[in-house]
Amino acid sequence: MLKIAASPANYLRLGASGFLCGVALASFLPVVVFDKLWIWSLLVAVSLVFFVSIKFDYFRWSLVALFFVVGIWRFAWDYSQSQAVINLPNGLYNAEAEIVESPRWVRGGQELIVDLASGSKRNLISVKTGYSQAYQAGQRIWLKCRLRKTENNQSYLRARDLASACYQAEITVLDSRMSWLAKLRVYLAESISKVSPEPAAALATAMLFGQRHALSPFLLKSFSDSGLSHLIAISGMNISLLVWLMMLGALAVGLSRRQAYYLTILLIGLFVVLVGAEASVVRAALMGLLVISAPQVGRQANFKHILIVSAALMVLIKPTWLIFDLGFQLSFLALAGLVYFYSGLELCFEKLIVTWPEWLMRIVKVPMVIVIATVSAQLLTLPLLAWRFGYLSMVSIPANVMTVWTMPLVMIGGLIATLMSLLSDWLGLLAWLPMGLLLDYIIWVSNYFASWPSATWQIPDWAALLLVLLYIPEYYLAKYLALVVASSDRKQFL
Repeated sequence: MLKIAASPANYLRLGASGFLCGVALASFLPVVVFDKLWIWSLLVAVSLVFFVSIKFDYFRWSLVALFFVVGIWRFAWDYSQSQAVINLPNGLYNAEAEIVESPRWVRGGQELIVDLASGSKRNLISVKTGYSQAYQAGQRIWLKCRLRKTENNQSYLRARDLASACYQAEITVLDSRMSWLAKLRVYLAESISKVSPEPAAALATAMLFGQRHALSPFLLKSFSDSGLSHLIAISGMNISLLVWLMMLGALAVGLSRRQAYYLTILLIGLFVVLVGAEASVVRAALMGLLVISAPQVGRQANFKHILIVSAALMVLIKPTWLIFDLGFQLSFLALAGLVYFYSGLELCFEKLIVTWPEWLMRIVKVPMVIVIATVSAQLLTLPLLAWRFGYLSMVSIPANVMTVWTMPLVMIGGLIATLMSLLSDWLGLLAWLPMGLLLDYIIWVSNYFASWPSATWQIPDWAALLLVLLYIPEYYLAKYLALVVASSDRKQFL
């Protein structure tokens, strides 16, 4: 028998990669394939095991193929339990319902996941509505709308695990049986509005607690056009970048690696709880924390392996996230950009300033870390965002470089200022004074870049697909930066 050349970590990465490819393929297979899936997948798995027992040389590829089959099987099993298989008839719905998740902010409004009042069985549907009304999970509503499940929205319903979609909705709130956490968020938001002027108070409420209904339509468009929407949405990219920035910022100010790690876990955990601990938020936070946890295991860790394995673990929980969930894709790509680009870009910048005085290098160290982290996360997410939304913000990178460093400050300072405002209005006014200046600065940057004549480019569908080609030069940039890191004495990303 031949010896295994690769390490267990490499085999784990190969298995995770095969599993992800299997889930990706299954996402596009017709539903009829899943009916007899267990038969042929079992035959393939047995054949692979038999093949490996005869010819061990091909163990790696057989392992990939085996996990590839497991990925297809996992997606099929998840689909068989999905709400998407429920045959909910199209037509008018006019009855009570219950909001089961906090609103999910989408372009042009908010999406509610609603459980129809249909006995003991759950029938979850999607309801799109505007920004004007604030909704919370647990509210009972009277819903009048037209249910429609068509070929056009079938993929979306599969992705979101929904039975149908609701159009032309009219919503009347009957009662608000909110959880204690939702009531706490509302109470904290009201305390902010008492001690901070608008629109800074509305922006703070959006960034801290994910409630955007108080933001004006003009300001929402301004953030969208300047590429800063993720600052006011609890998105996967937002959480992933926040985890990274908190870790890097703590290291930059002199904390030890272990102190920075535990502080980041504490702050991210508190933030996740306050914004509602929705599945997408928890998922993005877990992915980010898994990646920064690598150096804490007591041995040199490969961040690329950990990123792939953590993504596979998340997809194992919910296979539809891989292809259909934009939040998952953004959080993965943002972390991938940080893993593949950050260290190389940092080394390149250090070579540029190597002749600077030492005192000047210390001054630029923290802003340099933030700028490079921002650019690294944006490189891989921008093409996907442009393709999915049909427009490209031409000012996104400079606008983010000027503002994203404020995220940890707003999160930490805003929570402290909110707690002080609960103790005393005077303490709240004093605490929110510097925070108000910071929030006004974010608003100014957003309005400034959004006012540029060519701030956004509308992209037709055929051209949006071409943006995927941007990943080709980014791939070669990642390879070059990997050589830069390999030729240096840098051994860790963080």
